[in-house]
Amino acid sequence: MVEYDIGDFYKASTIGVIARGMSIEKLDKYQKFKYCFLVGKQVESMKKLNYCLSGKKIVSIMPKKYMSINKEHCDILNIKDVQVIYKSLNGKVQKNIDKNPWLNYHFFPKEFKNKIVPGRGDTGGFAINFAACFDPKVIDIIGVDFYSTRYFCEENPKSFLLRDKQEDLKKYFYKVCKKFPHIKFDIYTYYRGLKSKNNITVFNINPSRISM
Repeated sequence: MVEYDIGDFYKASTIGVIARGMSIEKLDKYQKFKYCFLVGKQVESMKKLNYCLSGKKIVSIMPKKYMSINKEHCDILNIKDVQVIYKSLNGKVQKNIDKNPWLNYHFFPKEFKNKIVPGRGDTGGFAINFAACFDPKVIDIIGVDFYSTRYFCEENPKSFLLRDKQEDLKKYFYKVCKKFPHIKFDIYTYYRGLKSKNNITVFNINPSRISM
């Protein structure tokens, strides 16, 4: 049982997944969810977009290389919980836990073991899969642009146009959606290589300040 201080995700009918792609600049228009996973640090992006998430129940989901979070960032978004991909405690995780005593770190739960799709998805892909493990009716996804745009706020310019990772993530995303046919996956994205089908609805939103 996953128990977050911020709220009970098992009760959520809709869970949001907010990744770091440029499409999160439209977050104010597409945030119908009350519960959500925020992928990665997103310190600079949330300085600009934190008003969109006022009152939301947010859990930060972190890749293995980033575990420490700025306290000011957590206070602004009322983040109390961090979900990590690790299954158990190790030295690196312990060091970051010690640096962030105001946070509750949650390890990968055994109950989700058979619900995780194997494959080469990134942290955003894992977050979508992880959100599905709570069995909501709908998962709203924004900021997953499949490496077709730079990250919002230029947090990682090297992420742009990585074709191999783009295809890996797309295949992984389709696998996740297939594994959970009872869940509706609504994805708001700048990427044009994704199609609506079965339980996937693709909303091709238009960029404000970057061309494809």
